[in-house]
Amino acid sequence: ILKVPKESLQGLKVWGSQPSQSAKFPLLMKVYIAIKYEKDKNLEIISELKDIINAAGHTPYAFIEEGYIQEEKEMMERALQKLSQSDILLVEASNESFGAGIEAGYFFQSGKPIIVVSQEQEKISRTLKGIASNYISYKDLGDLRNKLMEILKIFNN
Repeated sequence: ILKVPKESLQGLKVWGSQPSQSAKFPLLMKVYIAIKYEKDKNLEIISELKDIINAAGHTPYAFIEEGYIQEEKEMMERALQKLSQSDILLVEASNESFGAGIEAGYFFQSGKPIIVVSQEQEKISRTLKGIASNYISYKDLGDLRNKLMEILKIFNN
């Protein structure tokens, strides 16, 4: 695991890895957003995450926006296919989600970056923190925007 230099992330409650200076990444990276499915309850945070990812020059994808898929096997096959096509996994972990945990575990095997974010007052699992390349604890959406932009800029060449 490559560690993020502390001086490049001053003032952030963040830990994790970053690419080496010689690492090359696609100009537009696909960022898969994993978040608990809560019909119409988390639209604001999903919209904010997508806006941040777009502003950082990458392409967001939120599987839960595909809507409810009746057949569980089909749902997981589609989710895993989209995960395989992604360059970064962004897990919003403020609300516990088995589905997001499965997605994170699957994605971890790829060796690609996993960014975990959660509201400051929320407790997230040690295992999820353990596989995260980066972890961000945020106060509000403005705080999330600032901290996540700083991390996503690392992947811009």
